[in-house]
Amino acid sequence: MLFHTIKIDLNAFEKKAVRFSTSVGADELFDSLEKAVLKNMYIVVDESMHDYGPEQIIMRFLDKYKRFIEYYYVDMDVSHGRTYLKLKKPVHAGQQESYADLEDMYTQDYYMNDCGGYDDFRNSDGTKIEQRLQDVYNLVNPDRTDRILDIGCGRGELSFALSASGADVTGIDYSADAIKIAKKTFGGKRDNLRYIQADIFQMDQLNTYDKIVMADVVEHIENDVLERIFEKIASVLSPKGVLVVHTAPNKDYYDYHYPRMRQMASELGCYLPRNPRSYYEQLMHINEQSSETLRKTLESYFQHVRVWTGSIMEIDANKTLEESYQDNQIFGFACGQKEVLDKAVNEISAEPEYSRCSVEINANDIVVDGGVEAAYLDIDILNRGHELLTSRRKYPIFVSYHITDKDGTMLIYDGERTPITDFVRKGSKRAITMKINLPDILKEGNVYHVDITLVAEGCFWLDRDGKNRKKISMTIS
Repeated sequence: MLFHTIKIDLNAFEKKAVRFSTSVGADELFDSLEKAVLKNMYIVVDESMHDYGPEQIIMRFLDKYKRFIEYYYVDMDVSHGRTYLKLKKPVHAGQQESYADLEDMYTQDYYMNDCGGYDDFRNSDGTKIEQRLQDVYNLVNPDRTDRILDIGCGRGELSFALSASGADVTGIDYSADAIKIAKKTFGGKRDNLRYIQADIFQMDQLNTYDKIVMADVVEHIENDVLERIFEKIASVLSPKGVLVVHTAPNKDYYDYHYPRMRQMASELGCYLPRNPRSYYEQLMHINEQSSETLRKTLESYFQHVRVWTGSIMEIDANKTLEESYQDNQIFGFACGQKEVLDKAVNEISAEPEYSRCSVEINANDIVVDGGVEAAYLDIDILNRGHELLTSRRKYPIFVSYHITDKDGTMLIYDGERTPITDFVRKGSKRAITMKINLPDILKEGNVYHVDITLVAEGCFWLDRDGKNRKKISMTIS
């Protein structure tokens, strides 16, 4: 899209364009523009630069339909400005009624330019996954002995990440383009990973699986089909297996919280459209869930279910409905055995135990330029204990430090916290870049000792008995 002097066919606009005035009101203008893109290739908005309000509306509209706009041009030589919009092609009309109607819409363009995490996928060639999928990965907790099924695997990056554990992983999707992207990106890289183009709903025979994943799938499937898929999953889940679900948006967020945000934005002179959904969400989300609807559906097919909103750290938060309305993500566990659910929940929600903590930290001495406010140090952490090391739990664990001078006098005890964004389980090793603040009390030319350790926030320091730490020298040059 362009916002500078370009050559446009004014004659085509005069003959073919539908015209709007900003005087009709904010919501009316936005709604009219949305209707226009269904059948018009040319759109003109008069007085589009009258004030900040119309500008906001047009920019919101452009952002939502950017995949379809060839260019837009603002003529400032007319009163209050005039905006010309030229579409590449008309926009597809309306929400579909069934998942079968959506199949042709899961195109390469969708996966590579709109589907959540597409920028991380493109920039890392699929090796980096966004936080949403990282959280799902952590909830799955893959083990090398697991058989894992990733339903609606899309581009395949979650399946690929899960397979790094050594688990036997199958990614399945009914979109030909999705599987094409997955195979092109990851095909042949691991013997324990395969991608299959198939409709899980239509498959008669399935293996038994220890972990089954549905990440951002349920909102794309009408409820009667979803229920039959859950029934099928329950029949092929191993006795100690677990289904992990993630869905967004939380329908309650859009129904109850978003209107309040819209009102507050309006009071501040900002515009939010009545419908907050992106173009593809509006088209493809045929069964958005609330935490309550998802819980009830899962409980029809699984004996033990835990559904919650927000982040994975809030797995056992006792939220009011009002509080849950403010969360736009929903997570869920479903399984057949209570002890399986309890183990999965407790790993994230239970208070850590000092006796279960044992870590090995590796780091090198550093020299820091004088005058800088902070130093950044690369360290390795090996979890030798039984406690989950992560900042993404109810009682978060951070990397921190103490600083003493050469005589052993404590200068800084409560050091800067560096979050552990991964889940570091027993036997796992992670590389982390930690931040060390350098206050004015640290003088140039001096050598200091830095004790690198971990802290379970609000509970204990892991080095309280002189263990679980690494001492390095830090020279201020």
